[in-house]
Amino acid sequence: MVRQLRTADGPAVRALHDGLPERDTYLRFFTLRPARLPQFVDRLVSDVARRAAIGAFVDDRLVGVASYEVAANSVTADIALVVERRMQTNGIGTTLLQDLVSLAQAAGLRRFTADVLTENTAMLRILSDCGLPRTVTRAGSVTHVVVELDTARIDL
Repeated sequence: MVRQLRTADGPAVRALHDGLPERDTYLRFFTLRPARLPQFVDRLVSDVARRAAIGAFVDDRLVGVASYEVAANSVTADIALVVERRMQTNGIGTTLLQDLVSLAQAAGLRRFTADVLTENTAMLRILSDCGLPRTVTRAGSVTHVVVELDTARIDL
């Protein structure tokens, strides 16, 4: 089941991030020890004015999170996605992205941006396979992806 995250989901979001292997933490945050993770989680589940966050649940256990944060006075949002290691390659990331696109389109957003470590081939593949027009720019170890959301449907 995928649904929007609520303040009450904070502990589950924190547990998901705390339980990530070092490599997955690095791929998600570009560091092994994200600064102020508790504050990040609080903002993620409570600040709904400029962001949206959804979670994938299996047997009531949170196994993945996708979110976007809207740039100030913009129709563009930065996205992030994380899926628990043992649940990866089961289509959860794809489903989360599909639902996040639907939320963003309903909110009138026109594009997503993502800065992804170039070695994070799984995330780059999800963004590539979504079927929406995209622009990819590589700068050193980071790949910047812009996904256009003006397309009426998504083919995931």
